[in-house]
Amino acid sequence: MTYSNQKVSHFIKIVLIVFFVIAISVAIAIYTPIVIYITKVPDVIWSGLLASILTLSGVFLSNHNNMKRLTQELKHDAEQKRTERESALRREIYLKAAEEMVRAHLHLSRLPIIDLTKENPADGLSDFFSIMAKIQLIAEVETTHLLSDLNTSYVNLIFRLMSNLQPMQKYRTDIEINERQSQVYQSEINRVLAAMTQYNEELQNDKRKFKALQDSYDFNKQQNEEAYEQTKLSREKFTELHKEFVKDLSIEIQDISVKQIALFAQLRKELGLSGDLNNFASQFKAQNAAVLENLNEFIGKLKTGDD
Repeated sequence: MTYSNQKVSHFIKIVLIVFFVIAISVAIAIYTPIVIYITKVPDVIWSGLLASILTLSGVFLSNHNNMKRLTQELKHDAEQKRTERESALRREIYLKAAEEMVRAHLHLSRLPIIDLTKENPADGLSDFFSIMAKIQLIAEVETTHLLSDLNTSYVNLIFRLMSNLQPMQKYRTDIEINERQSQVYQSEINRVLAAMTQYNEELQNDKRKFKALQDSYDFNKQQNEEAYEQTKLSREKFTELHKEFVKDLSIEIQDISVKQIALFAQLRKELGLSGDLNNFASQFKAQNAAVLENLNEFIGKLKTGDD
C-alpha cells in the first residue's frame, strides 16, 4: 500500500470516529430528559401499568388456548360426524346388499320357469349388481377385492346357467304349445258332444249328420290324446332337466357361498359389529351344508318316485 493510500484510510477512520461520537452525544441529549421524566413517574403508576400488561397477557394467552381447544374440538366433531355419516351409509347399503344376495339366489332358482322370449334372465339381478357397485364406492380396499371376485363368480355362473336353460326352454315352449292345442281340441270335443246330445234329444234320424259328428269327435279326441301325450313327454323331460339344473345350481351356489362368507365377515368388520368372525363363518357354512343335504335328499326322493 502506498503512502497516499494510507493517509486516506486514516482520514476515513477519523471521520467515522468523529461521526460516531457526535451521534452518541445527540442521542444522550435527546433521551436524557425522557429518562429523567420516566424516573419521576410514581411507583403506583408503574405497578398499575405492569398489572395491566400482565392481565392483557393472560387474556391473550387464555384466548389463544381457547381458540386452539375450540379448533381441535370442531375438527374432532367434524371427523366424528363424518365417521357417523359414513357408518350410517355403509350400514344401510351393506344390509341392503345382504338382502339382495338372498334375492339373487331365489332369482337363479326361478330361471327354469322364466319365459326367455319375454324376460331377460339377467334383469332379476340388476338390483344385486347395482348394490354391489355402491359398495365398491364406500368400502375398504380389501372389501372391494372380495366384492369383485364375487361379482365375477356370479357373471360366470349366469353364462353357464344360460347354456343349461336352452333345452329347458325348448321343452317349456313345447308344453305351452301342446296345452293350447289340447284346449282347442277339448273345446271342439265339447261342441261336438253338445251337438250329438241335441241330435238325440230332437230324435233326429239323419245318419250322415250323426256320422259326421262322430268322425269329428273321434278326430278331435285322437288329436287331444296325442297333444296330451306330447305334453306329458315334454313335461317329463323338462322336470328331469329342472332337477339337474337345481342340483348343479346348488353346487355352484356352495362355491359362491364361500366367497360370500368372506365378504360378509369383512362387511361385519367394517360395521364394527361384535362377535367372533370365525364363529360366524362356521355357522354360515354349516347352514349351507344343511341346505345342500336337504336339497339332495329331496332330489333323490323325486328320482325314486319317478322310477
